[in-house]
Amino acid sequence: AVGLVDEVEVVHYDSDTWGAEPRQDWVIRLREDLPWYWNWQTGLAMNAQWEFKGYIEIAK
Repeated sequence: AVGLVDEVEVVHYDSDTWGAEPRQDWVIRLREDLPWYWNWQTGLAMNAQWEFKGYIEIAK
């Protein structure tokens, strides 16, 4: 998954490593300044991944 602002990638969530990686300097600063927020957002992405996998299993 990717997060975009004005069509510029600012964050990338990797489903293989279960982690989010910042793609812009200001997002790196956000992660450093507000680690609780970064962890919360990463957790939301992880939950969405699990939810989506469940939907795929149901659809099979």
